Amino acid sequence: MMVEHHKGSIAMADVEARNGDSAPARRFAATIMRDQTAEITEIESILRPDSERNSRHR
Repeated sequence: MMVEHHKGSIAMADVEARNGDSAPARRFAATIMRDQTAEITEIESILRPDSERNSRHR
């Protein structure tokens, strides 16, 4: 559920980053996209079974 929530945030921020009239708002949208993408990666890592997590760190 949280991944879908974050993907929705990224989609909305992408619209602002591409079409926004305000440069500060566009920069903030880009920051949101970067941060939410990183959080999705972290969430997916947490949700991955231990065996998959451990095999990636060997």
